[in-house]
Amino acid sequence: MLSADRSQMIDAALARSVLYGVMTRAFQPPTVAAMKGLRSNEGQRTLRDAAQLLDAERAQAPLLSPAVEALVQAAAAQTRLGDLLKDYSALFGHTARGLICPYETEYGSTAAFAQPQTMADIAGSYRAFGLRRRSESDERVDHIGCECEFVMFLALKEAYALEASGEESGTEPEAYQQTLEETRKAGRLFLRDHLGRFGRAFANTLVTEAPHRFYGSVARLLDRLLDFDCERLGVPVGPATLELRSDAEDETPMGCGDGEQLIQIQRGNP
Repeated sequence: MLSADRSQMIDAALARSVLYGVMTRAFQPPTVAAMKGLRSNEGQRTLRDAAQLLDAERAQAPLLSPAVEALVQAAAAQTRLGDLLKDYSALFGHTARGLICPYETEYGSTAAFAQPQTMADIAGSYRAFGLRRRSESDERVDHIGCECEFVMFLALKEAYALEASGEESGTEPEAYQQTLEETRKAGRLFLRDHLGRFGRAFANTLVTEAPHRFYGSVARLLDRLLDFDCERLGVPVGPATLELRSDAEDETPMGCGDGEQLIQIQRGNP
């Protein structure tokens, strides 16, 4: 049996995984399947339930539910996949910079080794949990969707560890408690050093460029979700704006995922 408090923590972790999962898919090239899921009654209900559950944790006015509702309405209005593909291409382009840059290491320091060091740190965070970039994908590990996917994975792992460590009988609950602590620590550090640091600036820029379009509603939800998680974990939310680093010597390889799978990370050898 699980206590009521532990059950609530599990539900909250699963709710976070739902919202980060939507962000993961939204920052891939759009597909019929993805948009159909977002427009379905079941998909909309799941999103709304997740937002309401998380909002209930806060004493303040709802933070996530209004943004989820706006995203649901925007998805319902976006009936032509071709138009959405044009929007995606116009906003994110076919280069590392594009109109809206979705890569963390394109922001901030211009020091010669800052970018490769940050890329290595991100990849190391994935490897610590047995994850690596998909062999068939050329997408970079610092892509906004890839980072959202990692945080989604951590939320799912937290829910699993919470359930396993709270069982009165079973397999080594103390080991699962250690896993829980390590997972929460990794989520806090990754948010502080990576997704929470540049994600807000990315979201604000995207809202500015697409205020009344589908991707503007995605960006607003991302911004609210990062605010929620930073507040929950006690880490500073990133700045509203970040300068792009100089691209004079930019030789960082980049490519696009296949657009049909959760982007970029899969289980592999640490």
